[in-house]
Amino acid sequence: MFPYKKIIFVCKSNSFSSIMAEAILNHLQENLPEDKRIEVISRGIIVLFPEPINPKAVTIAANNNITLTRETSRQLEKEDITPDSLVITMNDTEKKMIEERYPGIMNLYRLRDFSGEGGEVIESYGGDIHEYQTLFEHLDLMIKLMIEKIWAKEDQ
Repeated sequence: MFPYKKIIFVCKSNSFSSIMAEAILNHLQENLPEDKRIEVISRGIIVLFPEPINPKAVTIAANNNITLTRETSRQLEKEDITPDSLVITMNDTEKKMIEERYPGIMNLYRLRDFSGEGGEVIESYGGDIHEYQTLFEHLDLMIKLMIEKIWAKEDQ
């Protein structure tokens, strides 16, 4: 049985990578029975005030028939993290920032590590739509690998 009831994707600003990861995973779960679904949220590690989601994220999500859950970024808060949460960052910097803010946090991984690939998700901040599409495809693959692990553990 998979020990987590919630997955929290975290990136720096919660304006593209983490919100896109949340949307991809929610999309992948759409055809699952309710009792097999995992709660999925996304947050930013540095969100001074709610900012609009990157317009490229909105375009790419729409082009891939994926629904974004909200229109503005949200800050990671202590109350978001519960003992049954799996916290997934895009890179090591974000992971270290969370470890500093929330000492003793359990179940904290980089996406590529949890997916079994190792390394970091490279952000496309300021890039053109093609770079963001490539990032989307990378996230989609890593999340599918991650979900294979989760569902495999569910079947055990």
